[in-house]
Amino acid sequence: MKTNPKVLKEVLYNDRPFAVISQKEAPSGKDMLYTGYFLDEKYSPLKTVLASSTELLWFKNPSEGGKPQDFSKGLEMFWEFHQLEPVKAGEFSKGFKIPSEIACVGDGLWITYASTKWTGKRENYIHDHEQGVKYYRPDVKENKRSTIITAHKAKTLVRLGDCLGFSYKDKDGKEVEASVKRPYPELYCTPDGSVLLVIEGKRKLLAMAWGGHLDVKQKGICG
Repeated sequence: MKTNPKVLKEVLYNDRPFAVISQKEAPSGKDMLYTGYFLDEKYSPLKTVLASSTELLWFKNPSEGGKPQDFSKGLEMFWEFHQLEPVKAGEFSKGFKIPSEIACVGDGLWITYASTKWTGKRENYIHDHEQGVKYYRPDVKENKRSTIITAHKAKTLVRLGDCLGFSYKDKDGKEVEASVKRPYPELYCTPDGSVLLVIEGKRKLLAMAWGGHLDVKQKGICG
């Protein structure tokens, strides 16, 4: 059983229904959430249920022989975030790689995702980014930068859940909202939790985020 945040009122935001909720701690950033979403970092179930998770921990290039050096660290991150054991580990599609350079497209605003963390039951979450988090896309040609070394050299990626959308403010100050649809792309992080990666079908990198105080902890995405 879990306690739902108290809904104070429902509003329309960008022609979509949101719920303004009451929290024990006043959340930073906007107080308007998608209806049915929990504010990441501010919500936790009353009891952690230890059970097998449907999420998977995927690592790259297993053909190199054995598990990569950062596999154990990735396993620790999986447990810290989900509080559940992964059911298995697997590999990304052949040819998948993280580029050495990627375009910075703007300042991160928020990200939403669905995860079975804590209880094994799928729930939706939203996280407001703090200042300093940047979003990157491989399909943009301008403003390319070197990919942060922790992501470019990673052999293990930890699946957090499915990405339901994200938003950033571009160089012109315009809010850009990513459009995703079923089957949703997966949301991963590096074993140290400093980089988020949105990947489609375990084969195509769609976006990355890092910078500021971005991190992944037991309570959720931070920073």
